[in-house]
Amino acid sequence: MKLLSVAPTITPEMTERSIIINESTNYGSEKEGYSIFSRFFLLVFLLVALSPLLIRLQERHTAPMLPGDVLSPGEWKSTCGLLSILPTEWTGCHQAVLEMGRDRVLTFREGSEVVWSLTGGVCKADDGGCNSGAVFTESGEVRIGGVNLSNKLPKTSHSWPFYKES
Repeated sequence: MKLLSVAPTITPEMTERSIIINESTNYGSEKEGYSIFSRFFLLVFLLVALSPLLIRLQERHTAPMLPGDVLSPGEWKSTCGLLSILPTEWTGCHQAVLEMGRDRVLTFREGSEVVWSLTGGVCKADDGGCNSGAVFTESGEVRIGGVNLSNKLPKTSHSWPFYKES
């Protein structure tokens, strides 16, 4: 059995397209005001809903390193925390950052100046107790990749980023 194909016939009426414009559109109506109100309400709701998360993030990034804490590769602590994304002129916060790089380097910066940096060791594959990040022990040691670097820490007048008992 053979099927025949028939080409569609195009008439002159089909070649023109027309757009119908409704001139009764009411711009600036109550719906627009309602939309602004709903957007404002949504923004306030999101800020209220996200504020506990933002507070926890701020506390986590500004807290000093306590005995037993670990700063994993790629993590950082800052005196300004999340406010560091804003200019100093707005916040009045002078930035100091402690960052554990993925390259085993623990760096302490004030502004754009590097105050000190420490390079740690590499954990052996069979050493399950070794941590590739910066480990701040109960005895006051700083270990990176299982290497004790406490004797290489410079004596500094800064109390942050390290917790000091009063």
